[in-house]
Amino acid sequence: MGRTREAAGSSRGQSSTRSTSVNPNTRPITKRWDSIDTKCLAALSSVEVHPTRSGCRDALSSLGLLEDAETLFQTIGLGKAWCLEHFTYPKLVKEFLATCRLR
Repeated sequence: MGRTREAAGSSRGQSSTRSTSVNPNTRPITKRWDSIDTKCLAALSSVEVHPTRSGCRDALSSLGLLEDAETLFQTIGLGKAWCLEHFTYPKLVKEFLATCRLR
């Protein structure tokens, strides 16, 4: 009885100490590149971005799985998207990841 809401359940009052570092996930979303985005991009500089993998028609045909793979992807609505080659742009991937906010 008589304790404030902040101190409920403890013998001393709780003080809110703010950290001097900014959590990149809790800052507001803006349409501008800022210094924290630059720091996040620098942290990603050593990360290797590998090309997107796609199905190899020759290998699937040799294994007798080509028709099954085509049927499966048609059924789940991906059509021929599974066998298309996709270019990978490592710089753009890292810039996108640097601006992501995790909540």
